[in-house]
Amino acid sequence: DCQARSNLTAESRATLRQVWIRYPQTSEARDAQAKLAASSDSWQPAPDDLYARALVYYGLSLHAEAVQEFQRFLLAAGSHPKRDEARAKLGTALVRLKRYDDARQVFSELARSSAPDAGDAAVWLARIHLRQDDGDRLLELRKTLARLPFTPEQKSSILLFEGNWLEDHERTEEAIGRYRQAAQGGKDLAQRLEPLWRIGWIQYRAGQYQEAADLFRSILNGAEEPQFTPQVLYWLGRTLEQQNDAQAPERYQQLCRQ
Repeated sequence: DCQARSNLTAESRATLRQVWIRYPQTSEARDAQAKLAASSDSWQPAPDDLYARALVYYGLSLHAEAVQEFQRFLLAAGSHPKRDEARAKLGTALVRLKRYDDARQVFSELARSSAPDAGDAAVWLARIHLRQDDGDRLLELRKTLARLPFTPEQKSSILLFEGNWLEDHERTEEAIGRYRQAAQGGKDLAQRLEPLWRIGWIQYRAGQYQEAADLFRSILNGAEEPQFTPQVLYWLGRTLEQQNDAQAPERYQQLCRQ
């Protein structure tokens, strides 16, 4: 407003534009948009502005608004270099909103493209199939997208989702096989330990206490991991109790100390 009153028209418009882009959730952004529209009948946000505004909404976890803004960007930018990145974030926002059918369409198109994010899109697609209990599509996904050069981490994630679905449907031997494969490809410690933990949990529930105890111990013999070390210690204690093993209290005490 001060710039406009000083006849610094270009500077005023630039400032209003930054308000509209950087603070889209505020009443000031709505006022800025009205002032920009009033100052020029032809004002339209550029694709870069739409994308930057969508990223702000996305970062604030305002997913419905982010979806709308990403869609506006994609309509306005037919060959923009950020187009594939925007599609990936659009799909993620749709998943957060539980709009799985819409997200599946976005990620299916992205996974079948030559985009750098195609492998990550396939992982999201596997996650969606799991949440929709679509086992047929989930178990066929790696074959359907065999042309993709999956990284070991991406393949591990998809195998984990396959194992989750198989476990949920009591196909435990197949689930254990998928989990063992997933544990071999994980990049970080948590990604390697989660499928191993799932195997131990299956064995515990099946009454295979010695196998579960051996697996839990093998996890604890490695590096500590904040997510899995506590629960493995606890369930090793529970497993040892089932075996009437005198070491069970020590595992609980170790957990409390740590």
